[in-house]
Amino acid sequence: MLDPDRKVIVFDVPGTGESPAARLPYRLWMLARLTSQLLDVLCHERVRIMGISWGGAIAQQFAVQRSARCEELILAATATGMLMIRGDPRTLVKMATPRRFTDRDYPEKNFGGLYGGSARVDPALFGSLAASRTR
Repeated sequence: MLDPDRKVIVFDVPGTGESPAARLPYRLWMLARLTSQLLDVLCHERVRIMGISWGGAIAQQFAVQRSARCEELILAATATGMLMIRGDPRTLVKMATPRRFTDRDYPEKNFGGLYGGSARVDPALFGSLAASRTR
């Protein structure tokens, strides 16, 4: 949970969300540069950057490439590269199955095991997450 009084900038990189697909694939250094350009447009010199899942790779690249702009790096549900700690095999199996995308009930049934933390004990969190992601 983020402090509701803290300003948060959330964006999807080109080719994800509702943006059109990129003509050429982006490299991490390009996405870090793009993030920096977005911060210029929004008039933010230094930021705490948080990366979730694949966004963690972009956040790490930003922290290295634009270290003067990165006040703090926060990683959530992401990898730290080749020396990362392996995930629990039971969770990895849940993530690897195509049922995640074909079984409508699968995400809710496995929410606690996939997200951990409060999600394990508060099933209502799934409803609020699902509602925020529905288009």
